[in-house]
Amino acid sequence: MSSPIVSAPVLSVTAEPDGAATGQTGQSSEGPRQVWDAVPVIVSLLASFAFIIRYPVSLIGGRAFVLVDDAAISMTYARNFADGHGLLWNVGQHPVEGYSNFLWTMWMAAIEAAHPSDRMAGLWVMLSSAVLLAANAYIITRIARRLLGDAQYLPIVAGLAASTYYALNSWSLVGMETGLVAFLCSLAVLISLRACDPLTSSRTSQGLLLTGGLVLALGVLTRDDVLVVAAVIVGFVVLRMSGPRRWALLVAIPVGVAEVGHVIFRLLYYGYPVPNTYFLKVGGIPESTKLGRGLVVLAQNSTLQLVLPACLAAAYFVLARRTNGKVVVGAGLLAAVVGAQAVYMVMVGGDSYDLTFSDRYLAPVVPLLFVLAVLGAAEIGRLARRSGRPLFVVGVAVLVASLLTAWAWLPVSLLQQPAVSTWHITPWIGFLSVLGLLIVLASASSWFRARSPLVIAGILSTASIVATSGIPYSSWVIQNYQFRDLDTFVAFDGSLMALSTPPNATIGVTGAGNVTFFSHRRAVDLLGYSDHTIATSAPHLEFPFQPGHDKWNYDYSIGKLRPDVVLGLFHPTPADQTAMKAWGYRKYTIPYLNQTIYYLPGWFHPS
Repeated sequence: MSSPIVSAPVLSVTAEPDGAATGQTGQSSEGPRQVWDAVPVIVSLLASFAFIIRYPVSLIGGRAFVLVDDAAISMTYARNFADGHGLLWNVGQHPVEGYSNFLWTMWMAAIEAAHPSDRMAGLWVMLSSAVLLAANAYIITRIARRLLGDAQYLPIVAGLAASTYYALNSWSLVGMETGLVAFLCSLAVLISLRACDPLTSSRTSQGLLLTGGLVLALGVLTRDDVLVVAAVIVGFVVLRMSGPRRWALLVAIPVGVAEVGHVIFRLLYYGYPVPNTYFLKVGGIPESTKLGRGLVVLAQNSTLQLVLPACLAAAYFVLARRTNGKVVVGAGLLAAVVGAQAVYMVMVGGDSYDLTFSDRYLAPVVPLLFVLAVLGAAEIGRLARRSGRPLFVVGVAVLVASLLTAWAWLPVSLLQQPAVSTWHITPWIGFLSVLGLLIVLASASSWFRARSPLVIAGILSTASIVATSGIPYSSWVIQNYQFRDLDTFVAFDGSLMALSTPPNATIGVTGAGNVTFFSHRRAVDLLGYSDHTIATSAPHLEFPFQPGHDKWNYDYSIGKLRPDVVLGLFHPTPADQTAMKAWGYRKYTIPYLNQTIYYLPGWFHPS
């Protein structure tokens, strides 16, 4: 294995505090693969197993593994493709690209080709995500080991932060492509670090760059917005490559070929160069509206989860520059990837599901922030013997993190559900507060500051993990996954439709994925994920902006397309209720679900 691109350890438990400047002099090696590097992998697999084993829900016919509704949309496309009908939403209709995760949908199609039952198909998706999460935790550990030099145990802390990161785990394990995106982005970063190592041979560097380009090509085929990460990595290669700059083309060309090829496929098959979800979520939305919501989402993620790792990461860049003159090569790449993805998240207004603990667009790159946080903790531990000021500042940051998490004083109430205001967060807030106070007091203690830098860095890194994922996991222990009940409700609707409608019925849906997947009925998507007419219509700006939930036109979807059954209306008005009656729909309310169903005579049988 090649030597690292840094030339000195960030932290060595045996080094003198006034030793060589970080990343500038001395000798170090990435070292052999440590047996301990398997620990984050094992922890990740155990965390995924606990999530999966606790997740099944009760549907008509037995227990089921229900995916989050957007993942079930992709699963419906995958089933139709596996059955030979094409990559489309409704069999026999003109195809519309109602998904935005092509490669992940293809993987779902491979699962569906084995013809699992509807109730068990989701389990295989979850298990594949568990493998990807474990692989990502290992890659993050290896990235940290390269940047931390000969620090033996701290890289494992970065891997543990990734393996226990609730936002990434939950999004991946409920069926989204998030785990695959995280794994591919992390792997591309690691490969680029190795390729740009000045001690790596030219031939090896070229092979690594081409491999990195292929990995990123898979990324952009999974989600187009991986282009953001690809652009940052190409820029890093141009700036840091010891060979000719044209070698950066080895990364850029596979990405470009994949993206251009995908666009050509879209034009030939769907008729448009971008997914239908692009038109739906950002088309016609004022830029100020998207930016305003995006900034609120960024505030939510920063204050409710990431304030402490962000502070530790910032501390690294400040302290390393002041004491050593520069930061370790590669740290800037990680920061640029996280920053660029955050900017992208703000520009598009965040995700549809920002009522949760983390934005789905940001979660795949947050493990890179954890590596920077461990770098910051290591730098603080190294400097603590000389001055208690860095410890004092980070202790105050821990206190601030607990207060922000408890109070959520920024305007996150526009998005955030009150999961952080219930009693079960009290122990975590108390733990962080006490820990912050102890760190503040320890900053004045020469005895504590004389302890091993590894101990100090470990304490700070552990506090970062707790501040990020402690509250989400405590919420999960009490109420399970936060969208589980909603997804179960929609899947139950699908099971009901399979029993109470004829096979040739068409269902009008708002929660489109699980209803369509479990009912095996043709669907009219009232919110336009798989309907280009709705996706390109004017948004309803009289309601707060929520990407993917701002466009509907009942005159078209119901009055013209005439679905046989309509499973409720989105933001219904008295005029909508009157129109349903005029269009000949009868109304039926399921008593125990408090749900209103509209149906044309003969197409729905409540018994």
